[in-house]
Amino acid sequence: MSGSLIDDTAGATPRFQLHDLADGGEHTLALTGEVDIVAAPAVEEAVSRLCVEGTTRIVLDLSDVTFIDSTGLRAMLAADGLCRQHRCEFSLVPGPAQVQSLFEMTGVAGLLPFQSVERPKLASDALLPKLFTPAERGEAAEDE
Repeated sequence: MSGSLIDDTAGATPRFQLHDLADGGEHTLALTGEVDIVAAPAVEEAVSRLCVEGTTRIVLDLSDVTFIDSTGLRAMLAADGLCRQHRCEFSLVPGPAQVQSLFEMTGVAGLLPFQSVERPKLASDALLPKLFTPAERGEAAEDE
């Protein structure tokens, strides 16, 4: 697995980073920070380059995106279109609630292939502390 990095700043804290994690013909583009008018062209360029190179699968991971605007949203739609045009499998890992809300409010969530992300579930016999009612506490103390 190999990777590369695109960073939109030459100093302080970057507002946007794109990590390309490659595994053969499959690439995960992990986006971090703000996907806005400054960052969107980098996303489109990366997807376009990978499609032209013959990549078989691209995943855009939005889990570390802190903000997305309409140009970022357009970049996601453009990435989907580029992948369809080049017959490259495409999907997105959903972002945090504040990011996903833009996809939901605009009706685009149903148009893009988001991966289902399962939240961890507790088994019914999970190791959790036992909760006692006040009466049970008294009974437990009397048994000792």
